[in-house]
Amino acid sequence: MLSVHAVLVHLSFNVIGTAVWLTVFCIVKAIAVPTILKESASLMGIAVIHSVFNILCTALMIPFAGELEKLVKKMIPDYEDKHYLPRKTNLENRLSKTYDKIEEAENALVEAKSKKRTILAEKI
Repeated sequence: MLSVHAVLVHLSFNVIGTAVWLTVFCIVKAIAVPTILKESASLMGIAVIHSVFNILCTALMIPFAGELEKLVKKMIPDYEDKHYLPRKTNLENRLSKTYDKIEEAENALVEAKSKKRTILAEKI
């Protein structure tokens, strides 16, 4: 479950960072066209911009780490959450019943194939 939390933190981090810095970029571009936009993109330029973006996102999000954690916990509750445990138990019970039905169907299929082989063997 912690891996799901890590994925959501990473996703939220990137979505929020992109929204903020894209807004800043559009405002700056509307006021004055940066000289970097007049050049074609090079591999080095893309790498530098990506690194700068990640550093800016990190600088932006460090003060809001607690809020980011709260956001993710609202999306996916902790194991200790009193509402999560009954839902988890209910889901596990339903999955268990589904697996039992699948196993019964598989056993019936194996039995039917065995009967078919027996019938075909008797015809020969």
